[in-house]
Amino acid sequence: MSRVTALIVDDHAEVRTKIARILIQAGFEVIGQAEDGPQALQIAGNLAPSVITLDVSMPGMSGFHVLPELRKQLPGAAIVMLTMNPQYGAEARQRGADGFIVKDRALTELIPVIRSAIVNHQRSGPA
Repeated sequence: MSRVTALIVDDHAEVRTKIARILIQAGFEVIGQAEDGPQALQIAGNLAPSVITLDVSMPGMSGFHVLPELRKQLPGAAIVMLTMNPQYGAEARQRGADGFIVKDRALTELIPVIRSAIVNHQRSGPA
């Protein structure tokens, strides 16, 4: 199996660093980090990651606004949304996210959620 490449999108540098550490320790290759929606779209288009962690609440362009644009650019990428607010989980799934996680659970749950999202996305095919 080829190495899974990841793009981390979050407006807080410390969160991006934490997520990157978790992904790298699990064997993922972090190929990019973005601090907002427009930057995420540019990086995703250039690097074509196989998985994207996407913050819901970002200034300017929220993760919910970025999600459909990422789907158009990279229909084969699995997208996992992250937030501090667990109430966004149902909306994330309705809008087409492959997974959802509350940030304070990232240390223990991020990798299983991402792996499940990748498998589910491959089964269902590109959106």
